[in-house]
Amino acid sequence: MARLGFALDMIGARWNPARSLCPYCDSRFHRRLERKKLLIEARKCDFCGLVFRWPCDNPAATRDFYEGSYDGQQATTLPVSIDELGALTRQQFRNTPYDRSHRIALVQSIVPQGRLLDFGCSWGYSVAQWQSAGYSAVGFELARDRARFGRTQLGVDIRDDLASLENEPAGSFAIVYTDHVFEHLPALRRPLNLFARLLRPGGLLLMMTPNGGGADARRMGTSWGPFIGESHTIALTAEWCYRNLPSHGFTLTCYSSPEARNGGGLVDGDELICQAHRL
Repeated sequence: MARLGFALDMIGARWNPARSLCPYCDSRFHRRLERKKLLIEARKCDFCGLVFRWPCDNPAATRDFYEGSYDGQQATTLPVSIDELGALTRQQFRNTPYDRSHRIALVQSIVPQGRLLDFGCSWGYSVAQWQSAGYSAVGFELARDRARFGRTQLGVDIRDDLASLENEPAGSFAIVYTDHVFEHLPALRRPLNLFARLLRPGGLLLMMTPNGGGADARRMGTSWGPFIGESHTIALTAEWCYRNLPSHGFTLTCYSSPEARNGGGLVDGDELICQAHRL
């Protein structure tokens, strides 16, 4: 039923001019790269270079989707009992699908302490791990049920309204961390402007997404599962990041693995890691 609803929405959206605007720069000028399953297309904006799914999503309906039919594996799977949650927390989520120790190690090598915003934190398992690692962590999650679970069951600070973050003082975070979230967003400029305002000078934006410009994406196109689909509305590339993030006040480097971050050259792996610092 959910897939039928998506198909009907995509058919109707073809004739809605507002659903044809670039999710970053609002341009109406873009070209088709490839069609997928007759209903959707991967397109590239002529102005900012963003690769995105056409027709675009209706931002007003995004929360309903992520609170309803979206299945994001560990992002949407809540512990089934207090006993399961207790077991996870006692082992600090190590060696489970929720383990973020590898991400924490990467951030610690760049910014070892400070106030951190975990943007797109699901039910807060990563926020709890950031806190255990010594960071003052705040989460943001669009799905209110998962945000509520994290607040009540883990006791962590999770916001579920962007206005709450927009009321934070400028420069109040040392780190903004967003792990496989940006490919889901219906619009990019508002969160990027928000991150630039919230980060202190020299602060870190660490953003991980599927690599829309990697070897598999170039070889397989829309046949590569993470590239473009119902929930993946954006295919970020290093090219796009280098071209557009400086206008928000960032200097950056992109790589596909922590081991390759100082190597330069092509960013060809399946994951894109964008390490940006606020000027």
